[in-house]
Amino acid sequence: MLQICPFLPVPVHVLVPRKSKSPIPDAVAHASHFAFKEKPFLRIADGVFVACPELCFVQLACDLPFHELIKVGSALCGTFVIDSSCSNGLAKRAPITTTRRIEAFIRRNPGIRGAKAARRAVKCLAENAASPPEAFLWTVMSLAQRYGGYGIPGLELNRRIAPSKKAQRLARRKTLVPDIVHASSRLSLEYDSNSEHLTPDQISRDASKRLALEADGFKVITVTLKQLSNSDEMRGVAEQSCKRMGRRFQIQSKNFRVQHRLLYACGWSLRAYRCDGFSEDGAERKA
Repeated sequence: MLQICPFLPVPVHVLVPRKSKSPIPDAVAHASHFAFKEKPFLRIADGVFVACPELCFVQLACDLPFHELIKVGSALCGTFVIDSSCSNGLAKRAPITTTRRIEAFIRRNPGIRGAKAARRAVKCLAENAASPPEAFLWTVMSLAQRYGGYGIPGLELNRRIAPSKKAQRLARRKTLVPDIVHASSRLSLEYDSNSEHLTPDQISRDASKRLALEADGFKVITVTLKQLSNSDEMRGVAEQSCKRMGRRFQIQSKNFRVQHRLLYACGWSLRAYRCDGFSEDGAERKA
């Protein structure tokens, strides 16, 4: 197993149909008698199967706190993968699951342990985030106030839009992908990763994208990693966003303060899920 997946921390946890000693060295066996529907396991090598992403999410729901589960689920639904061989610790990929697929898996396996917590959390996942900080930015802005977010509706992650001819000339491309957009109010939130991870070409592309968006009447709010890490700074970003959208900024949930602290205590880092060191501030750039 460790030869196939060397990044797994030891001991490896394996699922078996009945209580017994671990069938492989350096592993802990967990017995499950649940009659899974359809195909919950994926074959990755001869005699080696892993839980599908949807089952992984439900299994994690058994043990993880709510905000941590949202963070991990958003990573499963994101367009990035942790890769320590990359300079910023991330590589691009297509999402390996979606909220719809997770919800469908839970419906097909309603009695599975973890289903209730997974069903609650799946509605809060960020989809199509290009990095962990970008997913956290969307979560802080969009998560319901009773869970500690600002509850701003209608924010979309990495939605491709068609700019005007003028904007196309400025951006030198035919389409643009704002990090987070509220299309009807022409609001764009752009995550600005640590500059030391960016090449001059990436910096230039980011700048031209912002100019193009502004040329088409978008209000562009840039959020740095330092701002994202500061809850007071992010309140200001939420206030600016609501003003642009013509919404009144108001905290209405009595649970907001406690849940907001829990959300920020969870943070955006996925470092704990790797046994090797990596940076993950998200220098992957989009068109």
